[in-house]
Amino acid sequence: MMDFYSALWNVPAADVAPVRHGRWIVTDVITCSECQHFTRSEFAGRWNYCPNCGARMDKEDEHD
Repeated sequence: MMDFYSALWNVPAADVAPVRHGRWIVTDVITCSECQHFTRSEFAGRWNYCPNCGARMDKEDEHD
């Protein structure tokens, strides 16, 4: 039983990054609000994440 606990304590932690949240800024191109990566506006709404930085596009638009 001690080998089980020993093995459990020696398991490395997951190497994860925090989830980034952004939104698409739509002009004649669409731009990621996090990394400023842009592409043609015909792809607007097709991606739920930025293909460049991986930010999830679920951030609300900022209101006045």
